[in-house]
Amino acid sequence: MVRHATRQQLCEQWANDGICPNIVIQLRKLTKDSRLCQAFPSGRGAYEIHDGKAKLPVSLNERTCACGRWQITGIPCKHGIKAILTHGRDPLSYVSEWYSVARYKLAYNGNIAPVPDKEQWPEVPDAPVLIPPQMKRSVGRPSRNRRREEGEQQKGKRSTTVNCSICKSAGHNATTCKGGLTAKEVAEQQGKQPKEKTQPKEKTKASRKFNEPLQSDPAALALIDMLISGTEDHFDEAHFRSDEAEASTSKPTKKRNLGKRKASTTDDSVNDDLIEAMLTGSQPQCSQE
Repeated sequence: MVRHATRQQLCEQWANDGICPNIVIQLRKLTKDSRLCQAFPSGRGAYEIHDGKAKLPVSLNERTCACGRWQITGIPCKHGIKAILTHGRDPLSYVSEWYSVARYKLAYNGNIAPVPDKEQWPEVPDAPVLIPPQMKRSVGRPSRNRRREEGEQQKGKRSTTVNCSICKSAGHNATTCKGGLTAKEVAEQQGKQPKEKTQPKEKTKASRKFNEPLQSDPAALALIDMLISGTEDHFDEAHFRSDEAEASTSKPTKKRNLGKRKASTTDDSVNDDLIEAMLTGSQPQCSQE
C-alpha cells in the first residue's frame, strides 16, 4: 500500500510521456556495451552481429535477437542496439509500449483502501459456514512421529556430551576412563591458564665457590694449617701447595713450554758427557750455563 502510494506520487512528477527514466538509463549502459560488437547488414532490416567469436542474427522488423533477451524483456539487447544504430534509428523507438510513462501511470492510477481491524468487520447475516476439506489417507504406512519445528531437537537422539560415571567428568565414558582429568585439563575447563614450569636458575661462579666444600681446594687447606700452627714452614708449604694446584689446573703457556724444551736439551747433553766419561775413565766436564 505504501509502495503503491509512493510510486503514484513519483510518476505524477514526470512531464515526459515517453519511456520511463529507469529504462533510459539501462539503454545507455547497453549502448556502451554495443561498441565492442560489429554489425553486417544482410538486407530488409536483418543484420549479422559479431560479438567476439559469436555470430548472432538480428531482425529489426520482428524485433528479435538470437540471444533471446530482446524477446523476453521487450528492451533491445546490445546486439539489437548495434543493429539499430547501424540502421540509423533511435533505440528508444524499439522499446516495448509497456515501459512508457503512460502505462506506468495507468498501473498506479487506483488506490489500495486501508483494511480495518477484525473486530470492526460488519456482521453478515446468513453467512455460509466454511468447512475444511476431508482428509485423504496417503499411500504407505503413516508416520508415528510428528513433524518437528525448524531448530527443534529430534526425538531419540543422544546428547553430544558424554559424562563419565567414575570421575564425573565430560568427554568420555567409564570404559575409557583413565582416572579423571589432569590438572591442565581441569584448569582449561575452569577457564584458568595452567602454570608454566619454571626452569631452575643456573648457579653463578660466586655461588659455586661459596657452596663448594673447602676440602676440594688444597691451597685453602694449607692456609688453614698455617693459621692453626702459626709457623713459617706451614706458610712455605701452603705456598708450595697453592703453586702446585695452580700449575695442575692452569694450562701451560708458550714460555713454559720453551723452558721445558731447553731443560730437556741440557739434561740430554749432561747424560751424554757422563756416558763418555765412564767409557774413557776421565772426569766429566760440567757445562757452565
